[in-house]
Amino acid sequence: MNKKVAIGVVVVIAIIIGIVAYQMETESNRMLEGHVTYPDNKQTVGSLTINKEKYMIGEVIFINMELNPLENGQVEFYNEDGNLYFKFKFNGSVDPSPNIYFRPLLESRYSICTVDDLVGTWTGKISGVTLNDQRTGLTTETREIQFNIVNEIIADDERFESWTKDVCSEESLIEDALDNRIEVPIGSGDVDVIP
Repeated sequence: MNKKVAIGVVVVIAIIIGIVAYQMETESNRMLEGHVTYPDNKQTVGSLTINKEKYMIGEVIFINMELNPLENGQVEFYNEDGNLYFKFKFNGSVDPSPNIYFRPLLESRYSICTVDDLVGTWTGKISGVTLNDQRTGLTTETREIQFNIVNEIIADDERFESWTKDVCSEESLIEDALDNRIEVPIGSGDVDVIP
């Protein structure tokens, strides 16, 4: 009986070792195949914090603010060419801890037409009534925070690998208009045609 128990224990231990080894290998492969990005490196100016100083194409920029009830204003984000891309208003008496995010993408309405317009040093401008750097009084001085978008795409992220065209070109705008049109079959009864 003891011999059977010993064999059973050895078999169970071998199975456990095999499972653990398999999971370690799977986790290692998952890490290699994952979305490798630059590490978080919080940047703070006044009440505004962004999660990194360097982003890859397609990454989300996370913004956090810790506001005094007297702080009230807006934040605007510009690309390297000075084109406004994203803005939001803040009011510390309404929301003392807003969490906001945006993802810079190619957009003709913001004159971000090619990857070259996306890549570079971006600037966030904080204006309005904010606390001073010592957080002891109020100021209306505009502050700036900067971060970089580098010409790298997150590994294996196919959404952004085909960004080679100029989205502001006349050809792209026509293609987008054709892609967004709604076709209604004649005689479907859904649309009244007025001669």
